[in-house]
Amino acid sequence: MKTNIRNIDDLRAERARLKNEIEISRTKIHSGITGIKEELSPARHVMDFLSNFLTKRNKGLLGIGVGIGVDTIVKNGILRNASWITKLVVPYLIKNFTNNMIQTNKDNILEKGLEWVKDVTDDKPVLTEVKNLNVYKPSLLEKTLLWVKDVTEEKPKVPLVINVNGKPKVTALLE
Repeated sequence: MKTNIRNIDDLRAERARLKNEIEISRTKIHSGITGIKEELSPARHVMDFLSNFLTKRNKGLLGIGVGIGVDTIVKNGILRNASWITKLVVPYLIKNFTNNMIQTNKDNILEKGLEWVKDVTDDKPVLTEVKNLNVYKPSLLEKTLLWVKDVTEEKPKVPLVINVNGKPKVTALLE
């Protein structure tokens, strides 16, 4: 559509209209691209997941440690009686996956590790009841010595008194 521009105000109005159309077109293109991304999202998630098994992101100290751990546990432990191809492929996939998961979540892992160390090393106050503070509990040695003392101590003999015809009569001495 061609418009006749006669003065500066018509030019400014046409320029504003064209800028508005450009913005509307950009919005439509952006929403179309967003729709395509949403449709391809499951396939992208599958590819990201599979790429964790096939690519190695880091070859640093952490990667070496993960490799040694996986070799020890999986290759030499779980799969020790498996075929050579299984011993070659499965540890490779597990090493890559664990290394990539650790690399993507390293901040969370570090934070949780530091929280655990803090919880373990902090001195927590021991909560006891007030009643238990004043109660004396003898040790095992003291209990043993008290038992030996009770067993070996001579106890006074107490007379056994039986009433016969209203008169008390001593029949025996009891310990």
